[in-house]
Amino acid sequence: MLKTYNIDLPKSVPMSSSASTVDDISVSIVKRYHPVILESHVPIEVCGDGNCLFRAVSKGLRNTEEHHMQIRLLTLLELILNRSHLIMNMKPLLTILMMTVLYLTVLTLF
Repeated sequence: MLKTYNIDLPKSVPMSSSASTVDDISVSIVKRYHPVILESHVPIEVCGDGNCLFRAVSKGLRNTEEHHMQIRLLTLLELILNRSHLIMNMKPLLTILMMTVLYLTVLTLF
C-alpha cells in the first residue's frame, strides 16, 4: 500500500526523554493503579486535538508527533482493505468502533 500511494515513512529515531514532556496526570494515575510500570516507562504528553492516538503512535515510532496523519492514513487503508475480514470476526461493538474510526478519519482528511 505504501508503494501504491507513494507514501514514505521517515527513518526511526531513538526516543529521547529529554525532548518529551512528562504527562503528570498520567503519572499520578499509573502511580495509583500500577506503579511498577513507572520503573521502566514514563508517560509523555501529546497534543490532545482528536488525533492523540495517532500522535502517540507517531511519537513512539518516530520520536515526533508530526507523522500522525500518515499513520492515520495507513490505519484507514488497513481497515478498508481488511473490512470484510474484520467485520466477520468482530463483535458488534468492535464493528461500531471500527466504523466510527473510519468515519472520523475520513472527516479529518478533507
